[in-house]
Amino acid sequence: MHSSRRQRSIFFAAIWALALIIASGPLFAQAPTGTIEGTITDRNGSIVANAHISLVSRATGVHRELAGTANGRFRFSALPVGEYSITIDSTGFAPFLEDAIQLTVDGTIRIDAVVVPATLQQSVVVHAGTENIDLATNTLGKTVTQREIVDLPLNGRNFAQLGLLQTGVAPLTSGLLTEGGSLRAGQSYVVNGQRPEANNFILDGAQNVDRMDGGFALRIPIDALQEFRILTATASPEYGGNIGSITTIVTKSGTPHYHGTVYEFFRNDILDTRNYFSQGVEPLKQNQYGVTVGGPALGKRLFFFSYYEGLRNRAGITTSATVPTAAQQAGDFSANATPLLNFAAGGTPFPGGKLPAGALSPVGLNVARFYYAGNTSPSVYTSTLVGTNNYDQTGLRLDLHHTDADSYFLRYSYFTGFNLNPISVRGSDLPGFPTRDDYAVHSAVIGNTHLFGAHMSNNVQTSFFRYGFLFDQRLNQNGPRTLGFNYDSASAIGQGPPFFNLSGYSPVGGAITGPRTSVQNTYEVSDTLSLSHGSHLLRFGGDFVRNQFNLFQSVAPNGFFVFASSFPTNDAFANLLLGAPVLFYQGLGSFDRGVRHWGLAAFATDEYRVAPRLTINAGLRYEIINPNTEIHDRLNAFVPGQQSTKHPEAPVGLLYPGDTGIGKGIAKTDYLGFGPRVGFAWDTFGTGKTSIRAAYGIFYDPFSNGSNVTAQGPISSLPYAQFVQISGQVNFAAPYTGRTVPQPNTFTQPATAFTMDPRATPSNAQDWNLGIQQDLGAAFVLEARYVGTKGTHLPRNIEANPAVFGPGATSSNADRRRQYANCRPNNGPCDFATVGELTYGQNSTYHAAQVSVSRSFQHGIGMNVSYWWSKTLDYLSSMNLQGASAKPLSGENDLAQNPFNLKGEHGPSLFDARNRFVASVIWQVPFASHTTGLTRVLLNGWQLNAIAVANSPTPFTVYDSTNVSLQASSPPISGYFASRPNLIGNPNQGPHTVAQWISPSAFQRLNPATQAGQFGNSGRNVARAPAFTNVDASAVKDFLLHETTSLQFRAEMFNVANHANFGVPIADLASPNFGRVLQSGSPRLMQFAAKILF
Repeated sequence: MHSSRRQRSIFFAAIWALALIIASGPLFAQAPTGTIEGTITDRNGSIVANAHISLVSRATGVHRELAGTANGRFRFSALPVGEYSITIDSTGFAPFLEDAIQLTVDGTIRIDAVVVPATLQQSVVVHAGTENIDLATNTLGKTVTQREIVDLPLNGRNFAQLGLLQTGVAPLTSGLLTEGGSLRAGQSYVVNGQRPEANNFILDGAQNVDRMDGGFALRIPIDALQEFRILTATASPEYGGNIGSITTIVTKSGTPHYHGTVYEFFRNDILDTRNYFSQGVEPLKQNQYGVTVGGPALGKRLFFFSYYEGLRNRAGITTSATVPTAAQQAGDFSANATPLLNFAAGGTPFPGGKLPAGALSPVGLNVARFYYAGNTSPSVYTSTLVGTNNYDQTGLRLDLHHTDADSYFLRYSYFTGFNLNPISVRGSDLPGFPTRDDYAVHSAVIGNTHLFGAHMSNNVQTSFFRYGFLFDQRLNQNGPRTLGFNYDSASAIGQGPPFFNLSGYSPVGGAITGPRTSVQNTYEVSDTLSLSHGSHLLRFGGDFVRNQFNLFQSVAPNGFFVFASSFPTNDAFANLLLGAPVLFYQGLGSFDRGVRHWGLAAFATDEYRVAPRLTINAGLRYEIINPNTEIHDRLNAFVPGQQSTKHPEAPVGLLYPGDTGIGKGIAKTDYLGFGPRVGFAWDTFGTGKTSIRAAYGIFYDPFSNGSNVTAQGPISSLPYAQFVQISGQVNFAAPYTGRTVPQPNTFTQPATAFTMDPRATPSNAQDWNLGIQQDLGAAFVLEARYVGTKGTHLPRNIEANPAVFGPGATSSNADRRRQYANCRPNNGPCDFATVGELTYGQNSTYHAAQVSVSRSFQHGIGMNVSYWWSKTLDYLSSMNLQGASAKPLSGENDLAQNPFNLKGEHGPSLFDARNRFVASVIWQVPFASHTTGLTRVLLNGWQLNAIAVANSPTPFTVYDSTNVSLQASSPPISGYFASRPNLIGNPNQGPHTVAQWISPSAFQRLNPATQAGQFGNSGRNVARAPAFTNVDASAVKDFLLHETTSLQFRAEMFNVANHANFGVPIADLASPNFGRVLQSGSPRLMQFAAKILF
């Protein structure tokens, strides 16, 4: 009867698992569990069969029991992460006890127990400590211990900084972080050559991903974290949904005893040094405070853990901008390096290099007043402005151990805050155009783990994630008419000054795009069935996910003007004074959208212990990958020559969902998302001290992944959005002169579109690695490995309607020269201007040699030291590197230089950190341990912690905004032309000073008269910016207040050496400040803290 019931349980469990595999989805999450397994032998190596094994959680006291097999093996699967002790009893042998077994997410701990006869010894006790050598899995990535999480000096106390301690993990470049602003705040790092938006973040087994922009959204306090780990490569089939790394975070849970912390971290500028480019110490007032508490709620079955943290920050931000000199402001360009030429008069110089006073535009003079007079040099203005960053967050976790076979957990977290930005990432580097961001995050997850006997378990959980983000709200709402323009803003909430982009100068005006309001709702259900059978640990499961994005985003609501140095003069500021732009662009119409996405996936994997020394891991993941859809089909494709049947009034080539060959999400659903994962782990000598591991896997990325990519296509869809693009002869003060403002839901001529390639297939990456781990003794472990990745079908935005150069080509007729402009004769209207297109045709490669030495914390010291040499090549390093931003800080343009030769963009990635060194250490200072009295109180018990980083220079691209190639502009993709010069020397020979990091002599600018229409031979990212080095340190001491209560004092110093880490220099050869560095990282900052621990 018992056997029959057991068989029925197994049968129904199998049916349940099969049903989930059939109806399951992209597994963005996996239950935060692990496995403890092993073999029992005697001193002679003979198998000890049918032992009794008991496992106990040291945190909660919950225990499991099972009987060993006839071959001496045992396995506990689906265990919550934490610390365990194991007891083994076998007839005729002394009890075996091993404690302090630390189990991590997705980890497998192997315990090969050796028992002795009871006649020789009463018991065998082993203190495990941290398991160092991985003898079972193929996932790369190290777990950051609880001590490291809490004790290491983290600037800003952001958990993502823990990731940068890992081998193969590199930071985003400072320029990209600055340019991305709040949109990239959660991306944090790049891993093994993959793009920063390709990383996945899992919190307590549930998704914590901002799918609007990439990266994490909810930043849990450091004191609420139990575990942090990045799976850097070849994650098991349970994981998917992205081609990059998997960051898994587990929050603390309650225990049978009450415990917690009360803390405050304090900063003040009186403790700091001056930023390299600021005139004085940047203002700083910061308080970061919080409380955590956990313990039993109902007897020994229900436990709780709760937290609160607040931040109040007012910090100085130093920026520099290239501005016209005082003489240029007055119309005098006689001091320019080249004469001021009047191309409208055949290229003759202006007499005396001065503009005629009667030719100056009153509106142009009004705009010119936005520029401040240079204070660092005649053409550089530097200012320090104060920004605000405040947040509050709270959370509660409940763990219920209902029975030994059933456990549940529930967690809810809430985060809210705002930023006041004196400088917008979408606007000018000059003061006067501040913005505000508001954000709120809700995250809830509930899960159940059920044991079907000793060898089968099931974990099911469901989660809800909501992220509301109001980005770049205008605080300067003075519209175009306040400057003398004869047109209005297209958006009441987006009203502000127009944006003015000047070749060779810093832009001025309000942000180009925005504000953006978005609310993401993510619903997820996942299930994993684990079955231990002999030498096999089998796991099956799947997931369903549903994403909703309700959003609004204005695009150029106040107008966007481009002034080039090609017409009517060779100086863009002079053209501003003359009121002669080459382009006017404004977005009209409706910009509210409802974007939807769902996905399905299933997996099966087997951890097969082929022999005592060899484990093979093999599995398969299958994903159905859907493109995003819009609730009213407000999406566009571009297929030249095909007429839409859904909107027959649309210009030929512009298509919609439902047209022939066009899917609901433009691209077709991909049903070929097969991701095999295979690898082995070999205990080379059978001692458990040497492990050779190798693995290979295929991973898939979702469509529309990256900064603002989810919104970009839907909000730009025609005719719901309307983009007025006027080039050539533009009436500056009244650009609509001779034109009518288009009626809602009508097509403009020319139409400016942003589309998606209907032939797109989802991105995928292949990961492979081979490595060795060696136990060096004394808790030291050496690991050396080779890691390779290849990205395929990676996305980029291209200009699908480029200008074709030919006789008579000028910058003024660029729009009429477009390949599919379809312009009417006699200067008649055209069908299309720029057509941006999201395509999936790029590749990337990464190869690295990675070496690390680690020491688990024992006897007062622990450390991690790693070094790697790597090479990353790609065609584009990330989506929307500049996008609609006003400042080319990232070092790379989203546009290809030559739209007819995308292969010409192959070069080093922005994240090509050839050499990177990272070290962290925790040391309990022993020198006062034998003192007494007050000396002992003051000097004993100090702990010193440090993090040191050295990174080789980041690449960047040198360009020439003069646009000698005479390509047409592409406002939906980039506000900057992508023309490059000729390379005639080594750009990295120096002089490497702040005033001139790279020399213009390494480049040859193309001649606008004799080389018009040509592209330079300089490659993408051939130049290198300054390297990065930094040391952070802290000193910590605990003062005992009571038996279980102590006061902790902390002093932390960031950038101990006060080393200036410079940003990317000005890369535009048209700028008078080409090669000059204008930005630097933080100077030395001090922080003090007090904690009460109980």
